[in-house]
Amino acid sequence: MISFDTTFLTLMFVPNAKHSEANAKDKVEFLISDIHGTGERIIIPTPALSEILVKSGRAREEIIQTLTKSPKFLVAPFDIRSALELSLMTDAALTRKDKRDGAADTWVKVTLDRQIVAISYL
Repeated sequence: MISFDTTFLTLMFVPNAKHSEANAKDKVEFLISDIHGTGERIIIPTPALSEILVKSGRAREEIIQTLTKSPKFLVAPFDIRSALELSLMTDAALTRKDKRDGAADTWVKVTLDRQIVAISYL
């Protein structure tokens, strides 16, 4: 399975989303089509979903409907398995004496990104 983060979700659902990559929205749409052609499902981690829903206003319901009604997507929660993965990632970073593990982002962003990664280990 393949997992999408907030950037991909933004490019999927925000018609005029700006991105530094030329034709980013077209590339994301092609990738989705290509993935669906293989029969694979796309994992949507709930923390990434919540980030896109915060910015989506009236489109919230449409986004939720699209992701939950289609068998092409799997909305995956942060569960016990994900919590274990997150704890292992954080323990490893603490062992290296750098809880952010080299990331320059805030601790909250690092933790949220790790949650997305941990969920993606399905």
